[in-house]
Amino acid sequence: VLDFDVMVSDFDQDIRCLLEQWGYSCEEDAGGKTPLFLQAQDPHFNPFQWNEWPNGTRVLNVNTGFMVIRNSPRTRDLWGQYIATCTANQTNWGNIWFWDQGYWNKDIRWRMKEHEMVVLPCEQANGFRWVVNHEPGWGCGGRYITHGWMFGKQHVAYEMLRRLMVVWTSRVNDLWQHKEVAKEELFPFLYPGGSSGKKAPG
Repeated sequence: VLDFDVMVSDFDQDIRCLLEQWGYSCEEDAGGKTPLFLQAQDPHFNPFQWNEWPNGTRVLNVNTGFMVIRNSPRTRDLWGQYIATCTANQTNWGNIWFWDQGYWNKDIRWRMKEHEMVVLPCEQANGFRWVVNHEPGWGCGGRYITHGWMFGKQHVAYEMLRRLMVVWTSRVNDLWQHKEVAKEELFPFLYPGGSSGKKAPG
């Protein structure tokens, strides 16, 4: 699950290796302690700390940016409870900012066993890398995952476009240098089925 203003800070980063580093293996744990969900914490200084529940308890996360969810019966059960609550409270879901993520962290998350949830430091997975001087207490620079939060969303879009253009320009240059490059490799977004083995003209 990914917000539109989130991106991997380094496009060359192997996502599977990153998940392994975070303790979220793609393989199930033989001992029955497989993590089911992975998400990042908010900045230490949460600008939305006013967003509290009526009983005075503070929401743990209001804008995690992304979640990794493992397909399993237990996961589907927890996610089903979450969706059912959101569907039954459409007014809140549609009109109260961050109500959906707030409910997830306040209620659903506490139904899990400790090993079922991997929580990442904000500095690694919920930061904004273009902010040099953070507000006191933020301390989030987007080391692995960049999240636009409330500002700089355009920077995320520009950076993604810039990096894609660098990759595509390099591939077009390979054609100009008369290197044999399959058209499916040159423009994979036009050929989702993969390479046919035919080479672009040199």
